[in-house]
This record gives sequence, C-alpha cells and structure tokens, in this order.
Amino acid sequence: MFARRIAVLAAALVVAGATFAQSASPGASAPSPLVLVVPGLAPLNVTAEDLAKLPAIPVTTSFMSEHGTRTGSFSGPLLWAVLTQSGAVDAEKHRDAVHQALLITGQDGYVALLAMAEIAPEFEGKQ
Repeated sequence: MFARRIAVLAAALVVAGATFAQSASPGASAPSPLVLVVPGLAPLNVTAEDLAKLPAIPVTTSFMSEHGTRTGSFSGPLLWAVLTQSGAVDAEKHRDAVHQALLITGQDGYVALLAMAEIAPEFEGKQ
C-alpha cells in the first residue's frame, strides 16, 4: 500500500503544535490560515479561531542551534489534535494514519517530512 501524503502549508508551524496566538501589531495583516491538503478531499482551511478552540498544551524542548544548545517553550494545540479535529485524520480509522506521511511546508519554503506514527499518540507516546 502506498503511503498517502498529507501536505500542510502553514504560516507558522512547530512540531508540538501551531501557535497563532501571538498578538499582531496594529495594522498588520492576520496570519495566513493553515491549509491541509488531503488526497481526495477539498483543501481544508484551519484558522486561528479553529486553533484557539483546541486545548493549548505547553511544551518545553531543547534543540541545537548555531549558538549551541537552546531551550524553547511553546504553547498551542498538538499537531495530532489539529489533524483529527480538521478531519485530515479519520478518528474512526486513526490506526490507518500510521501508514501515512505528513509533509509540512512553511511560507518561507522550509520543508519537513514526518511519519504519522511519529506524532500518533498511541504509537509514539509523546506530544
């Protein structure tokens, strides 16, 4: 079986979730919606209001940068919650998602590929 790809085009997306909650300066345009492109479905737009309805989960993580190890704290809905709430992952057939891949493309052109099993709560066991 071929892995079904879900392409996510986003203004800002962190592995732990998406945060659009930062306040915009006056006169600034609103953040672009998250667009989920799922084969066989029309593109799904996820707005900041949609994300605000999901539980915000705080996550602190360490990562390497050009200045050494850095620690960052992020808060927002978990990526898995965004995918299931939007219908990109079928809640009734959530086990099928582990055979899929998630392609994340930011507005800046940065691309990341994740196996859905890496973010599926019952398989990886992490946020």
